[in-house]
Amino acid sequence: MKVAMARYRTWIGWGVVVLAGLSLVAVNPMGYDAHSLPKVLLIRLAVVALVSLWLAASFFEGSFKVKRTPLDVPVLLLLLAWVISTIFAANQRIAFYGDFKSYDGLLTLLVFTGLFYLATGFLNEEMTERLAIALIISSVPLAVYGIAQHFKIDFLTPGKAVAGQAVSTFGTSTIFGAYLSFALPFAVATFFSARSRRLAALLAVDVGLLAVALFLVLSKGAWISAILGLAALGISARRLIWQRKSKLAMVSAVVVVSFVGAILVSGGYAPAGRSLALTGLKESGSKRLATWGRALKISVERPVAGFGPDSVRLAYFQSKSIDRGAEGAPILLRGARSGLIQAWLTSGAFGLLALLVFAGYLVVVGYRVSADSLLNAAFWSGSAGILTSYLVFGDFSPTVAVLIWVSAAVLGRAASWSEIEIDAYRLRKVPPAVPIAIAAGILAITLATLYRPLAADALFERGLSYRESVYDLQSVNYLQRATLLNPGEKSYLLALGEAKRTMADARRDPDEAREAEQVLDQAFAMDRYDPNIHLNRGELFSSWGLRSDKSRLPKAIDSFKRALELDPWLSEARYELGMVYVNQKKLDDAIGVWTEAVRRDPKLDSVWYALGVAYEQNKELEKAEASYRKALESSKDETARTQISLKVEEIAGKLKAAPAKQ
Repeated sequence: MKVAMARYRTWIGWGVVVLAGLSLVAVNPMGYDAHSLPKVLLIRLAVVALVSLWLAASFFEGSFKVKRTPLDVPVLLLLLAWVISTIFAANQRIAFYGDFKSYDGLLTLLVFTGLFYLATGFLNEEMTERLAIALIISSVPLAVYGIAQHFKIDFLTPGKAVAGQAVSTFGTSTIFGAYLSFALPFAVATFFSARSRRLAALLAVDVGLLAVALFLVLSKGAWISAILGLAALGISARRLIWQRKSKLAMVSAVVVVSFVGAILVSGGYAPAGRSLALTGLKESGSKRLATWGRALKISVERPVAGFGPDSVRLAYFQSKSIDRGAEGAPILLRGARSGLIQAWLTSGAFGLLALLVFAGYLVVVGYRVSADSLLNAAFWSGSAGILTSYLVFGDFSPTVAVLIWVSAAVLGRAASWSEIEIDAYRLRKVPPAVPIAIAAGILAITLATLYRPLAADALFERGLSYRESVYDLQSVNYLQRATLLNPGEKSYLLALGEAKRTMADARRDPDEAREAEQVLDQAFAMDRYDPNIHLNRGELFSSWGLRSDKSRLPKAIDSFKRALELDPWLSEARYELGMVYVNQKKLDDAIGVWTEAVRRDPKLDSVWYALGVAYEQNKELEKAEASYRKALESSKDETARTQISLKVEEIAGKLKAAPAKQ
């Protein structure tokens, strides 16, 4: 029995090691969310399986043991803050599960708490060394893949990221940069601890690859975070490093040569709009401070519990006005954010305090156990880099959170005090087959549960592939199958409702329009705070398929107004609201709505054109000409520009002829 028990402990330890390596690499090329969803599902599956195995093993031992560490209180405090925030969240469902492509809800934190206690309980010194090896091994293909993507070679998920951007398996360059801010200091520390020259040479190559990849992400936040991680390594393990001066000279030369080489060979491949130099720090810093100021004003609305995990979008949304770079558009979710501000918005002052306590304990405990251990220094310096990336720059997601939690577990175990043992003699009388069957059952249910989201996401991807053309029955069929497999995903319902609405408009079929309304009602029931749902409902109520029912136009107006309350920068809602006013013969109201739209975003060529038509109908020819000219300046479509030019000439002719008529 003891031999069997020892095997269980070994399996759990290996499970944590393998999870840490594979979770960073996992992608699903066939899915719409190719990067985040597979990682999150893999982590959930592995943690549930390992916890089930742990509980089964406890039956064999007759006791349940938990390692006590200095990080227990910060971890439980953080969990408590998230529980309170979820209970009082603006949307409890999203607060618990997280939103599509984000998954920052309470469930994710529960999973990582489980990972923390698994790691502290089963990662002994030998397993910790294997964990370090697993992280180093996984870093090589991740760095190579990111470098290849920068040179427009994407052999795994082509079309899933901007061509020429190094994102590796993380989907965005900022998250990849956050990973590199952990990986580079970690690789440097393991290089110093290498016992053989051959291993040291291989690690030096890895350091060079990571340094090149770090440069190519072109993220100033990632560079600063990595530098701070390297500084943390130098401070915590300075005595051990200075004993290896030749290695210090070698690794310094590798990093410098890698950066210089990346500068020389990558200049012609920089993505548009991204700088290869450390320029614009003052400008980006002032924008970041301005955004933080706006976020703090909003956090005052719910200072205690916040809006709920992953409900930051209630304060700031992503809209096409933001993508166009409209001056003044809120960009909290577009890079100018901070982990501290995000914690305040999502979980209030208590959540912010809990995050600071967790980060503070991790820094103090890690420093304390790193002075005499390069392995501990590797985990501490890496976690220092990624913590900086999160707390200051907000570059973080569940896809790299595993690095923080295993690092916290390793450092916490190194400073651990003792074990808490809950002895239950009666457990020893349970037949061994019972816990094995229970663990197998939990694993089977988890596997079945987690397969469905991946299959649904692949169908969702196929359904959206028709977005560039008119939605047809095949597209609707794929989206319907996706919603059947994963009925709890609001994004799928929203896309299906939009597809049905577009098809109903194309076919002028009121029955299909009502089917679209039913689907959008389901999405609305899940989240009343999503402006895109209100936008689609408004477009549906004002569409041809339901226009015969005049009572629906007021509903359309209400929906558009609610969308604008939630996201004042949602320019589509202002355009459609103006069109409804035009249908009601309320030209002045339409002009007022569209004037506000172009005031917020002067690049809206369609709104400028609509304004020109409205002014022309109102016999205000000078304003009509000015609006048409603005539309001409903003439009990038050659066919549209030709049409607008004809309008400008027509109005100009009318203005010249007007005095002669008088």
